[in-house]
Amino acid sequence: MTKEIQILVEKFEHFRESRQPVIESFNRGERPFLVVASPISYDAFFKCNSVEESFESNIRDFSINIEQPSDSLPFLEPWFGVGAYAEAFGAEYVWSPDTAPQSHPRWKSYDEHILLSEVDPYNARILKMILKGIRVLKERTGERLPIAVTDTQSAHDTATLLIDTCSVLEACYTNPDHLKSTLERINRLIIDFTRIQMEEIGPELLVRPGHIMSNSLAGGPWISVSDDNLIMNSADVNREFLLPYTDEIGRQFGGVAVHSCGNWAHTMPVLREFEHIRMIDCALEGESDPSPNKPEKVRDALTGTGIIVQARVGEDMEQADEVIRRLFSPGLRLILKIPTPDRPRERYDHYVRLLESLYS
Repeated sequence: MTKEIQILVEKFEHFRESRQPVIESFNRGERPFLVVASPISYDAFFKCNSVEESFESNIRDFSINIEQPSDSLPFLEPWFGVGAYAEAFGAEYVWSPDTAPQSHPRWKSYDEHILLSEVDPYNARILKMILKGIRVLKERTGERLPIAVTDTQSAHDTATLLIDTCSVLEACYTNPDHLKSTLERINRLIIDFTRIQMEEIGPELLVRPGHIMSNSLAGGPWISVSDDNLIMNSADVNREFLLPYTDEIGRQFGGVAVHSCGNWAHTMPVLREFEHIRMIDCALEGESDPSPNKPEKVRDALTGTGIIVQARVGEDMEQADEVIRRLFSPGLRLILKIPTPDRPRERYDHYVRLLESLYS
């Protein structure tokens, strides 16, 4: 372990001493909210063309983000694009400098002749990179810094990376039974490879839910799943073709935290029908997403369900204050994710005071 890593480990252990009890209290349901700073360095999601580059990006991000005033702790993640599972089934991967790799669909249209073969996760190119990335992160940090599994894309997300997106959406209506068999095959690989990653990381270092979920810590609950296609379908289609597979991942791992970009508030009332969905991540009105969710719709869908809402707001503090007040309900468990482009301590303290006044 280099001197740089040793200093980073000591810094992490210092912050963990004060922050972990707060996160644990929130996860137990004793504390109603967390205020967390959005990462200000995202190199690991752009500079990741090799295991070596991923390691360097992870360490750089960790070093910068740990200094942020926040009710959260940073962690390492072996990330090599969103198409890892699609590539395992034959999608083409395209690498470019300083940006995330792209996956190109293997099939241009969906039909019942598409039969996904069994995948050996130890021999799939990107899955092998992920496992090697985990080993490098562990070895070079002396097994002292926490690690999450890679960004887990849902079965439906993966299907639309593997097969033309429009064709998959159409198959929900024209070929539903065969599409479900495809989604089940993808889901089995996701579950199997997640277990392999967890075993490789080990229980002492394994961070959950992971990825972008800010209540994550070693020994934490659940698993994060990115289910971005929720924005493109009706609530009924999501109920039948997306959420059951994500919920099954939650059943296998004690619960699931669901992320989707964009406006998917129309589907949020459906979440209460699924036993293993424990948390969501979403953007609220403002500058946080090109197509954000209305705070009232998120509030009305999830208040009193016990499902945690991780809500992202924009930089304009006056506008964000208004959005938070519209979102607030005493029965809503909230993680407020704030950008900190400047005055990070002032911003963090401001939102803590605002939420303390609302919850009191």
